Amino acid sequence: MLLSHLEKERWNVLKSLLNEVMDLPPESRRRFLDINCGTEGPLRREMDSLLEVDTDITAFLDTPLAGLTNLSMQTA
Repeated sequence: MLLSHLEKERWNVLKSLLNEVMDLPPESRRRFLDINCGTEGPLRREMDSLLEVDTDITAFLDTPLAGLTNLSMQTA
């Protein structure tokens, strides 16, 4: 897929902001985005979406595998 010049610029902005915001503690991220995304709604929505995915993945990975051992013993 070929990206237009504007799409490449947009992706570079998103990538840069995402790298910065991920280095911050979760409680500081909203303020950072308020300052750096300003009133640009589409940029802020995209950043919020990317952070939500990261939060969902982190929550999934932090979930214990409770019952997995019991399940594997039942099928053996």
